[in-house]
Amino acid sequence: MKRGRVKTELGSVRAARAPPKPRHINNQAASNTCDAPDDIDAILIHQLPGTLDLRPHAAWVTDHVLVELAIAILQRKTTITHLRIAGCHAFSAVGMRSLVHAIGPHLKSLDYSASTVKRDVLKVLVTRLEDLRELDFSSCATLSSEILRDFMPCCNHTLEKCNLANCNLVNDEGNGRPTFILLDIPTHSWPSTAALCWLAGSLGVQGGLTQCANLKSLNLAHSTLVGDRGVAALGCGCAALQFVNLEGLINVTDAGMVKFVAGCRSLRVLHVKRCVQVHLFLAAIGAHCRHLRSINLCGCGRVTTDGMASLVRGASQLQAIDVQGCNLLTEEFLCVVATHLPALQLLNVNGCQQITDNGVRTLVEHLPYVMSATQFRGLEPVANAISLKFATHQKTISHSAAIRLQAWYRGHLGRVEAASWRRMQVEVPAANRLKHWFTMVQLVQEVNRRAAASSHARRSATMIQALARGFLVRARAYREADNLFRLNAMLQKERRKHAMDSASEADSEDDWYAYPGTNGQPWWFSPSRDVRQIVRPNCFAIAKAMVGLGVRVYWPFEDTWFEGRLVKFCTSKNKHKIEYLDGDKEWSVLNEVDIGHLQLFHHDCWLMYENYVASDRAKKAALYVNTRVQRYDVTTFAWKSGKVRWFDDSTGLFCVENDDNGEMEAVDMLGNEDDFQVQDRRSLEWMSPGAYFFGPAYAAMRVQDYFEYTGPMGAGWCIWRMGR
Repeated sequence: MKRGRVKTELGSVRAARAPPKPRHINNQAASNTCDAPDDIDAILIHQLPGTLDLRPHAAWVTDHVLVELAIAILQRKTTITHLRIAGCHAFSAVGMRSLVHAIGPHLKSLDYSASTVKRDVLKVLVTRLEDLRELDFSSCATLSSEILRDFMPCCNHTLEKCNLANCNLVNDEGNGRPTFILLDIPTHSWPSTAALCWLAGSLGVQGGLTQCANLKSLNLAHSTLVGDRGVAALGCGCAALQFVNLEGLINVTDAGMVKFVAGCRSLRVLHVKRCVQVHLFLAAIGAHCRHLRSINLCGCGRVTTDGMASLVRGASQLQAIDVQGCNLLTEEFLCVVATHLPALQLLNVNGCQQITDNGVRTLVEHLPYVMSATQFRGLEPVANAISLKFATHQKTISHSAAIRLQAWYRGHLGRVEAASWRRMQVEVPAANRLKHWFTMVQLVQEVNRRAAASSHARRSATMIQALARGFLVRARAYREADNLFRLNAMLQKERRKHAMDSASEADSEDDWYAYPGTNGQPWWFSPSRDVRQIVRPNCFAIAKAMVGLGVRVYWPFEDTWFEGRLVKFCTSKNKHKIEYLDGDKEWSVLNEVDIGHLQLFHHDCWLMYENYVASDRAKKAALYVNTRVQRYDVTTFAWKSGKVRWFDDSTGLFCVENDDNGEMEAVDMLGNEDDFQVQDRRSLEWMSPGAYFFGPAYAAMRVQDYFEYTGPMGAGWCIWRMGR
């Protein structure tokens, strides 16, 4: 019967925090949701390690499913690094908040493609993503520059690969169409100039918050509206790019490409296929991109032999070149390739009418690792290219070793003669000088030893005389020092006794431990009380609620009211610590103070202690008093820890003492609970404020649920005696 009551209460809590069903889901989606399997294990059992792929279940992934998944992941302590929610339209920010709290800190890859991007969902994701490296927003028709601007600050320092394919963003406001498009965007995908400027960090006074300086992979194939401004912005803000595809960008000219390659000096793979307006930028590639390995110039009809010669002379590490359809190239280009690219493995010259087959065959004879291609006109790697390279390197190493051996042998006799000359002309005279120096040192040491012995004898005689003459004086000094030591010891003993009686020791009554129940629901157990509860007990709530209030104490002997503040409560002795304005401190049991001799300052007025009534919010907020908390500081991107001293009921703020500087700070832990974590005193585990009361198993519990909770909360609620 008791277990059934616990299940009923838990069901009411889940129903209270469950969001309403979205109104935009049609009847077909609703029917699919109803037909979905109820067992969450059916989703998790077929997942790859570290991956949560919800695409096969997109039709019935709702807020309820996401909440249950979050609870299951937290219970199993599973680390999720890849999340795929492509095509999932039935959930909202409520369900995503629970899921991201469970997997957000470890998430490295997010696939949100082919979906209706919701701004509130992305805002929830931003609060928990810390190490996102791969992002896929392809085919998201509702993704705009404003959404991208709000999302990028959470991953701009870690993002390495981004996919925004088929994202129909807002056009450029200046001329009614976008000036450039930067990212993975296929044909007919028109992202705005503003979105790309946010990505490159060149828009706004705080561009560094959105600049993806570590972005390495980028694909702009068939984005025909990309212009020079967009490509130039990439060169300024994304200098770490290594893999770039600019295929089919007919609006890009040499002006933009020159600025792009001047900034992206780490390029390894560059595709400019069918970029018909570019040809002069090849010289800039040769001057800046020394590490380029592959380039595709297929369909660039304006490319000339001089431009390719400048490219080949600068990028000597090229291994793959595709120049299909470049009719202006002549066989002089092959001569430059044969001279400067000995490691070339792939060359495609289909459609180059001025390059003959005889020239290609001649080039094959001068390059050791290629042969004539069978599927196209050009060169392709030989079958044993790796073995040939290894043999060439081995031969070079052997030749170098032989030269070094010859040089060593030729200089051997010279070294022997030089060693003999050094021995006779340098080492023998040096040995004679060392022998003479050693003899002199021994003589000086003997003289100094005898002088020291004589001086020691004189000092010893003088010391004996002084000890004999000053014995009585020293004895009197020893007695005075001994008496002073005993006096200090007695004083310290009295101080320790007074300190032990002043309730200054640490609290020791908090022996509540969290244990998992047989039905998966947590409960709290106290060994000293032999009692367990379904929620964390809030003992001494009224006494803790008074901490932080101003206080007046009437002293009859002085006939004066003394003002101060209640700064601490000791639960083991039921005493409050009072710090008076004159600097004095006192531990006192407020219930034992005479009636009419104690006043509290509550809600901007003084009232007698007997008339004080704590509000429900203050009593519930007393659960967090004297607990350790940590707050996420967005300015330093780090957690700041401290200790809650009291709760101000008039303002709704907690007074926290910071660990780093000891300063008191008023914080809104109830309104910004996502930025705070509370530490359990026994297990030292950090958890959210809502989970601190209900237990770590309820991952989606909020502080509002705790303040609206009307179930048992006192020390005598939901108690089962062990053995019953």
